[in-house]
Amino acid sequence: MSKVFTTVGVLTAVRDGLLDLDAPITRYLPGFTVSSIFEEHPEKRITLRHLLSHTAGFTHEAPVGNNFDPAEPDFDAHAASIAKTWLMFPVGTRQSYSNLGIDLAGAILEEVTHRPFSDSMAERVFQPLGLARTTMDVGVVRADSGRVVGRRRGFPDLPIFVPMTAAGGAWSTAHDLQSFVRFMLSEGSGSGLLPASAFTALKTTPMRGSFGLGVTFGRFKDDLFFNHGGGGFGFLTYMAWYPTYGIGITVHKR
Repeated sequence: MSKVFTTVGVLTAVRDGLLDLDAPITRYLPGFTVSSIFEEHPEKRITLRHLLSHTAGFTHEAPVGNNFDPAEPDFDAHAASIAKTWLMFPVGTRQSYSNLGIDLAGAILEEVTHRPFSDSMAERVFQPLGLARTTMDVGVVRADSGRVVGRRRGFPDLPIFVPMTAAGGAWSTAHDLQSFVRFMLSEGSGSGLLPASAFTALKTTPMRGSFGLGVTFGRFKDDLFFNHGGGGFGFLTYMAWYPTYGIGITVHKR
């Protein structure tokens, strides 16, 4: 579910004029390149909107710091390795769920705010929303003696650090997640964190598919709802909010 948090963080930078959803990402990462058999210099066509809606063409995993890598490189090393991947399709022609697009968006947020990604998220999202026990800083997690330990059969010592920090590195509590879902359900009403235009962008899918910006679309009795789930290192999580019914839910399992 970290992708939803990261998307909100990116949208605060759009709010502040630091980022443009439709500008080429090379405006913010001028040295970034990625390979493609479909077009030359695809990085010059990729935008933040592509990254957040899973339409840039990236694979699901990076060569460094992926779900199958036992090493624990930092977020910056992981994000840098995205340049060594090949796109699966021409930019903007399909949707395919990818950790890499969200992680690259997190690296861009880090670049334009001149702050470590976890610090930017704390300052721009968690603190303004009063999410006192939500963090993307693994140091904070390790220092918290009250944190829950993930469980998985056959693996007594599961890692707590996720190099894919923007895509999957958020730690939170049931109470904080309820507050966050309430924020999403009300479209920020009363918080002053994001303008209405940000929620319009978040809820718009560029491919008429199931992904908006950082969120997934679903239908219940023909009514649209928004959701995102996630899992790893001994945890499963899910959150959803139903505007028609005015309710939100969060589910956590270990």
